[in-house]
Amino acid sequence: MIGAQTITLVAIARSGEPGYLGLMAEIRTETTVTGCHGRVLSTSETDQTATQSGETVWKWTVPPVAAALSATSTGELIYDSVTYQIDGEPQPKCDLAGKLSHVTILARRQTG
Repeated sequence: MIGAQTITLVAIARSGEPGYLGLMAEIRTETTVTGCHGRVLSTSETDQTATQSGETVWKWTVPPVAAALSATSTGELIYDSVTYQIDGEPQPKCDLAGKLSHVTILARRQTG
């Protein structure tokens, strides 16, 4: 076990014929992953007269389960009822013996 946090990884796929405005139906597949460790990697805030915005990037260390290995940048990560966008591709990591030990996932949330 890597950590004590539980996350939900959401794989989002689009399929079928484009409908109104050319959008295809969205299929969301949620997978709960336990034994994770997340920490804030960076935060930034912009204060422009009429608009304020903030961005937080979390770094997650996740067990090497299929949902983590197949996550893509179109997917989402949910932690503590807050939804984050997966940023980039997951990075599988191996131990010194060459055995897959964990996956690193970056997740981003923008507010404002």
